[in-house]
Amino acid sequence: MLLLCGGLAAQQTPAAPAGEGKVVFTAAEAHAFAFCLDMANGLNGMPGLPPQKVGVVPGYGITPVELPALASEKPQPNTNDGAAARLLYVLPVTTGDAARRMFCVRGDGVIAFTDNVVGTAQRDGRPLEPGDVLGEGGPVSPRNFPRTPGRGQDGNLWFPGDMMKTVRMNVRVVDEAGAPFGMVQVHCVAESGAEALDVVLPAGRTRTRLEGDAVLVGVPARGLGLVLEIEGLTVPVPPADVTVEGQSVRIRAPRAAMQQARLRRNESAAIATLKNISSAQAQCQASGVIDANKNGAGEYGMFAELSGRDGVRGTDQKISPPVLSTAFSRVQGGVVVRSGYCFRMFLPDQAAVAVAEHADGGADAAAVDPAQAETMWCCYAWPVEPGVSGQRAFFINQSGDVLAMPNQDNGYGGVDKGPAASSAFQAKSTGHMNAAVAANAAGRDGAQWRVVN
Repeated sequence: MLLLCGGLAAQQTPAAPAGEGKVVFTAAEAHAFAFCLDMANGLNGMPGLPPQKVGVVPGYGITPVELPALASEKPQPNTNDGAAARLLYVLPVTTGDAARRMFCVRGDGVIAFTDNVVGTAQRDGRPLEPGDVLGEGGPVSPRNFPRTPGRGQDGNLWFPGDMMKTVRMNVRVVDEAGAPFGMVQVHCVAESGAEALDVVLPAGRTRTRLEGDAVLVGVPARGLGLVLEIEGLTVPVPPADVTVEGQSVRIRAPRAAMQQARLRRNESAAIATLKNISSAQAQCQASGVIDANKNGAGEYGMFAELSGRDGVRGTDQKISPPVLSTAFSRVQGGVVVRSGYCFRMFLPDQAAVAVAEHADGGADAAAVDPAQAETMWCCYAWPVEPGVSGQRAFFINQSGDVLAMPNQDNGYGGVDKGPAASSAFQAKSTGHMNAAVAANAAGRDGAQWRVVN
């Protein structure tokens, strides 16, 4: 067990029954306090958590309460009494030593904790009362919240949270080759789905910087486990991938997590790129820089035109400055490859049938119909190596909505295995570019295409 606040004995505190005032924390209790710190640091009024929300912290439930206003109290200037009147109790919901201590966060971010000798909210213990944390014998007021050690209205000895001893550890996350792995959430938690580590670690969370390093601050405890959160993917870290030396911990990200993270990052980048393409097309059309039929209405373009590499259709004039990155000037096989994804652009002919970009970039001016190109375009994105550089395939057109299909059979992959121009249009449609797209419906390729939020 760990002694976290040895200095408490020197404080002028009321006499306490045997066992009160101990500062030995279990993993669950340390995790609960870390949760309170998160709440306190980000508090802008108490969030609307339902009573007895269990599972956020193992072994604990959450009960928000609001103190009644006192008729005798007048609001103080430059204060937020309304926020301070909201309390969030973090209560043990199991019996035994794993989770006994009780915590409370005031609405303006102040924390208090107690050894909970009376066993509030535990089996056969005392039910919670809203003012339990407030000073014994005083009014039911947020100003009576413990700022020094003292007996609460529940009979427990309560301590202010800033008396809690915390420790700092340097954290470094690397990949299998030892290279730094940045922008990763690191959680040190009581239950991680992986085997707990038999070392002292601070309970809490942090985020690595670009160089893969971070500082983790929290209440130290044994029995904690490490979890990485990468692109929304939660990955427990096996003890074999953790090295602790003094005040430093080195975490090797599991290979499967690295691969999944790369896949998700590439998918997110592909979606962002399609939205950027949509903005570039809108800018191109609105500016009228492409107007092959000279009717004053702007038209959409191919990659080589949008990137300023080629003169626009019907003229040698180039878009300057280009509306799309010059990286899109590198068209090979009618495709641009970026961040593990292939991108192919289509414009309509006179019958609204899709015309792909030339193999080496640019538009077939004879095939693309100027009138139709004033209102329609579409673009597909699919992984260079499905399952590795990305999984899903994507579609966007002049509507601006990005559609995605799962591509679980790896049917779309590589420059030569992209979707047909009609793939993301509704299954029973003509598949021409003026047909309805398969938004949350089956496409002509038989796949379900879903709108990406």
